[in-house]
Amino acid sequence: LKDSIHLNTIVKKIDYSGDNIIVTDQNGNSISADRVIVTVPVPVLKDGDIEFVPALPAERINAIKRIGMDQGAKLFLKFNDRFYEGCIQNGDLGTKYVDAAYGKESNDNILLTSYFGSKADYFNTLGESAIIDELLQELDLLFDGKASTSFEDAIIQNWGKEPFIRGAYSYQTAGIGDAREIAAKDIEGKIFFSGEALSTSGSYQIIDGAAETGYQQAVKIING
Repeated sequence: LKDSIHLNTIVKKIDYSGDNIIVTDQNGNSISADRVIVTVPVPVLKDGDIEFVPALPAERINAIKRIGMDQGAKLFLKFNDRFYEGCIQNGDLGTKYVDAAYGKESNDNILLTSYFGSKADYFNTLGESAIIDELLQELDLLFDGKASTSFEDAIIQNWGKEPFIRGAYSYQTAGIGDAREIAAKDIEGKIFFSGEALSTSGSYQIIDGAAETGYQQAVKIING
């Protein structure tokens, strides 16, 4: 299937009005398909980046809007000294600091933290070096100044700034009700949707939900 995989290809339109589904990319190239699985994150659907023909049903659009997904990032901090004990330390700027090497075959001293929502909005106004400095200051308060003196490097994975993601994890909003169940339904047996945000088994926010929904939709298509 290698020759059938199209990388760096932005889907702009999915026309399922006829017997065959026509998927059109940003360059006007089209692919014909019998079935389509849409796996884009919720913000991409909310923002209408993909034009559906016919348009998605109003019930589906409203359900997608009720699923929350805001800005968020993970940050890995590497140190030359293991100054921390245990595997989890609660923070304020960072939601919690976790020993990223815990249970792994690694001698590296790496703390993982994350930030979401309003904290992510704040950090997005800063440069990466300023973000790292603020988190190190918090760790210094927690560990008697040992963080900044042993700091070596950092990596920030900011999903909110990724143009084709634009958010971190889905979450339960007030009034979400059965939005995930509605959003996860196929359309006319032609268009199928998967992703952690559409997990109906409670596996949202984790990779398990993404894999599970993808598998479920593939099985539906195979079984007709």
